[in-house]
Amino acid sequence: MLLCGIQRRAYRGDEDDIFTLKSQASATFTVANRPIGLRTSIVYRPTDQNRDEVLQSQEEWNFHGITAKDKWFELPLYRYTVHSQPGYGRVPTYGRGYVYSVSDKTSPPVLLSEAAWRALPKSAWRAVEAIQEFRRRTVYYSASQFTNPALCPPSFEIDEAGDLYTQGPSGSRSHEHLQFIHQLYKMYKTQKALYSTYMSLVDDRGVRLIQTIKWKETKFSTKAYEVRAGGRVITKKRDRVLIIPTVYIGESQLSFAQLSEGTFRTLAVLFYVVTDKSELLLIEEPEVCVHHGLLTSVVDIIRDCSADKQIIFSTHSETVLDKLEPDQVCLVSKSKSGTHVNAISKKMSFRQLDALKVYLRTEGSLGEYWRHSGFDE
Repeated sequence: MLLCGIQRRAYRGDEDDIFTLKSQASATFTVANRPIGLRTSIVYRPTDQNRDEVLQSQEEWNFHGITAKDKWFELPLYRYTVHSQPGYGRVPTYGRGYVYSVSDKTSPPVLLSEAAWRALPKSAWRAVEAIQEFRRRTVYYSASQFTNPALCPPSFEIDEAGDLYTQGPSGSRSHEHLQFIHQLYKMYKTQKALYSTYMSLVDDRGVRLIQTIKWKETKFSTKAYEVRAGGRVITKKRDRVLIIPTVYIGESQLSFAQLSEGTFRTLAVLFYVVTDKSELLLIEEPEVCVHHGLLTSVVDIIRDCSADKQIIFSTHSETVLDKLEPDQVCLVSKSKSGTHVNAISKKMSFRQLDALKVYLRTEGSLGEYWRHSGFDE
């Protein structure tokens, strides 16, 4: 998420305090089967909501996969707006006044104020644009999200257009919880096939979390006032709809706020895994609040949905590892040089890999191998 963060406002060096952190992140993206390197220097600190806010970032790009030259280029913070201009396609505008133009009919793109960029082919710029879109469409769900169902309102209101009305009592509840049940209701109303698919995963046909969800709709009207020129007051009638969801589990009829933490979080996480249109979905510890029997099914669903988008999740659970193949697992290690994430095949020697295969074939599971510190050898 730091790699995907952008600078939200002007940053001054004298703003540093004990909570300000500096870090470096590097990654390799694949565009049209060509590797593109990116390394970023980041200054960030936590906000009042304990979210990391990027204060400053500086990026360097390596287009070795395109140019066959192992050279790093410094690029200011990437942000652009798209507008039309005669003879051009997209015209992105970069920070610090750096601008490049792309013409579909003329020469490769040119960074107007940086001669070093002029040698780059158009495919490099296209790769940067594709990577930026990928980064923009990255979504992260932390382990603490959706773990307190009591924050979910028992009902919510929508306006005539179906948009969420947040001025009432429900608007004071957790925004994330409210957004989840509202989006679930919208899917129920407008995407019947997708809603049916989701329900088949969570009801008795799937992981057996619930039996069904029923949505009670109550229409009502309110008065709204507008003041026109000259002080004239106009009274208008506004129609709204009160939505009351009821979750059926066995003989019980419950509101979302009455669900257990494991049930509510699993409903929410699976909803976003199935419906999220992001390019990269990051999930922290899907095992939180979920018992082992349910967890294996959740991992299976996450793995199936990874055919449509890249999904990365962190875990401390042996049960999760037992559902994965070694080539689906990356190991996280920390040294003086920083935190490193490597695939098992790159982290272990040939001898260690052979020992792991023999262990999995004759003795135990991947989770047991990890528990016995096999990865530390």
